[in-house]
Amino acid sequence: SGKSYYALYLALLAANGKDHGGLTIEQTGTLYLDYEANENDARRRRQDLCDVLEIPIDSLEDLGIYYKFMDKNLVDSADKIREWIDRYNIGQIVVDSVGAAFKGDVTTQESVSRNFEVLRGLRVSALLVDHSNKTDTGPDALYGSVFKKNWSRNMFEVLRIDDFPIGEFGFSLVHWKANNQPIQDVMAWHGKFDGTHLVSFERMTEYQIQNTDAKKHLKSWDVVRVALTRNKELTSMEIADYLEKPLSNVQP
Repeated sequence: SGKSYYALYLALLAANGKDHGGLTIEQTGTLYLDYEANENDARRRRQDLCDVLEIPIDSLEDLGIYYKFMDKNLVDSADKIREWIDRYNIGQIVVDSVGAAFKGDVTTQESVSRNFEVLRGLRVSALLVDHSNKTDTGPDALYGSVFKKNWSRNMFEVLRIDDFPIGEFGFSLVHWKANNQPIQDVMAWHGKFDGTHLVSFERMTEYQIQNTDAKKHLKSWDVVRVALTRNKELTSMEIADYLEKPLSNVQP
């Protein structure tokens, strides 16, 4: 669905202090803890994204991003991670992904809370990549204990968009939970490959989102607003058809 690409994308932007795709970035040293990909795959992804973002890749550490291939869980690695945070002046860590990184049974409150306590003790921003175990969407579709949701300050769901041809991929980003800030509007990104190499990675416009299956996550008013920017006049029936809703829901 693009979760790991997006997590690495955010890590590269933060380390480089580079605004991109409508995101305003505050520069900070970033530690990427990789529990899933092998080092060759991770290196290829970094190279592709750096090329797309026009970030020099001679030395990622000069940019303030530090990649670590991980083979021990977060709890048992906590002292080493703290050492890296102090040594490299880290302000953000990325954990990819929770299923492999968390110690213990993630279906229990005790285990999930213990791992989040370790993360909180690191005193840096933490971006966690996780998986769902259900076909539905939303924060309750996460695999494991509800305390994953309870401990998180923000939750965004990455949802694959299936409307692109072979060699392209896209995903929407739906904001389900926020602490001390408003829920953000739906965002989406689109990437293209040349063979196995990523050659473009751009944020989609609201109008482009409306022409994909991610439209269902947009607020009705936002859909109408964007439609009206593309068409000077629409009848109630045309708006109802566009929203795929009964006329009685739209006409008032």
